[in-house]
Formats: sequence, C-alpha cells, structure tokens
Amino acid sequence: TNSLSLHVLDRLGVKGVALSPELTLKQISSMRKVKLKVECIAHGPLELMVSEHCVARSILCPEGRCSAPCLNSHFYLEDERGFCFPVVFDQNCRMHLLNSRDLCMIDSLDALAEAGVDVVRLDCRVKPLSYVEEVVRAYRSVLDGGDALHFKKRLRGLAPITRGHFYRGVA
Repeated sequence: TNSLSLHVLDRLGVKGVALSPELTLKQISSMRKVKLKVECIAHGPLELMVSEHCVARSILCPEGRCSAPCLNSHFYLEDERGFCFPVVFDQNCRMHLLNSRDLCMIDSLDALAEAGVDVVRLDCRVKPLSYVEEVVRAYRSVLDGGDALHFKKRLRGLAPITRGHFYRGVA
C-alpha cells in the first residue's frame, strides 16, 4: 500500500504487484513512478475477513465431528441494516467473509488506467458460470469502446454493486 514498498520490489526484480483494494485512485496515482505492472481488483465481491474459526461447523456440528455442512449450503451474515454478507469456506476450513455488494469499476476503467493501473482483475471465484460470462463480456465490451453506463446497469441487475474505496477511501 505504499510507494516505498513498490520501489523495493522493483529493485528486487519483481515484475508486478496487486494493490490493496483499500487504496483510493489518488493514492494509486501517487505510486506511478515504478516500472512494475500494477494490478487491482476491478470487479467482484471483496474479501472482508478470513478466519480460522469455522462458524458453520461450530453451529451445525456442535458435537465436534464435522460433516462438512459448507459443501452443499450457502451461508450469509446479516447486519443490522439487512445487508447479507456471503460466507464461503476454503479447502482448509477457513471462513471467508465477503462484502454484501460486488465491487464494480466498469465505468471507471479510464480512471484506473490514468492512475497507473495496468491490469484489472475480475474476481468471480464464488460466482456461477453465467455471472462470470456476463461480467467478462461486459468488461471486454467496454474495453473495446462500448458504453460503460449501459453495461454497469446490466451488471447491477446481476448483483448489488459498490465502487469500493477507490473514490472515498477507508473510513
């Protein structure tokens, strides 16, 4: 998250870095003075937390023997405003809490490029194939000159969206 780290990595021969999604466009822009390829997540549900504690196991398997309830079920944590945050589990039984809204920067691809981002990542790892196809098609169309606002509206129909911290920073 800082330019000093990028300069050190550059001197060590690293070819590229993925920036923290907590950075603003202004902060990203201030790091432009490196030769590294700069990548950032432009779309998808951002990971908010990772925990070694498996909530599904503790609630659904209180006797201690895990029956892998996470394999065939979907879990969410709901906040006081009614937002549902997906909870997914990896092969090591770690719990990953995802944002209730998908990051969507389809209408800000030019701003990302101007800030110094060379590569955008579409994070669709927990999404169904139909979602992945629609997102990739939309971003490809915008990169080829399509109307970003039209595609943003289509993507908003797939899932609630947010612009993350790129414009407002971490509060």
